[in-house]
Amino acid sequence: MRSNPANKMPIPIELNREIPFVKAVYDVIEGKGDIDTAVNILKQQEQAHGVFIHYDEFHALWGLNLIPKQPPVDATQMLALASNNWGEFIENYVEVKAYSDEIKTFETKLFRFLDDTYMVLDGSKFARDCLLTLNDGSIWTFAMGEWGEYLADWARQNLWMQQAVNNSLNEVNTFYGDVLVKDYYTWATTAKAVIERKCSK
Repeated sequence: MRSNPANKMPIPIELNREIPFVKAVYDVIEGKGDIDTAVNILKQQEQAHGVFIHYDEFHALWGLNLIPKQPPVDATQMLALASNNWGEFIENYVEVKAYSDEIKTFETKLFRFLDDTYMVLDGSKFARDCLLTLNDGSIWTFAMGEWGEYLADWARQNLWMQQAVNNSLNEVNTFYGDVLVKDYYTWATTAKAVIERKCSK
């Protein structure tokens, strides 16, 4: 990737603290709050948007996007079934086709969820051991680059993130957290800890 001229390089920005989840994560980082507060806010946003994060190192590597044949179904129960009886599990699902209406629906719900969480963990922090489900029971897993593309597309339409991305994503359509977000590794490590805590309960 060619480097941008110096006067066009993005300045890493702090994420928007007006977003309750963002503030809660920064409070944990700065010793002003506890991780369970951030966990509860994340759960509230999951319920509000029908988008749920699962810390699942095995199923995250599927590389599949699946929709139930007869929605809605409980995706958490279905993931447990997949571990024990793949044949019975897969009988209940069909694979999402490229450029389908299901993908458009997923993107809309995901972007609204990201607007209210700024869950901008790049592919190396998220895609290898996390997956998403929707409230219809659909299951979404990601290659690292694919997740980075979703984040890049979201960032372009988010007014706060546009400050950083307008001049940085012209060459490659992916999201580099360490380039765009101030103190990214501290943010990402803490946000990932919130996910792990939520999923361990």
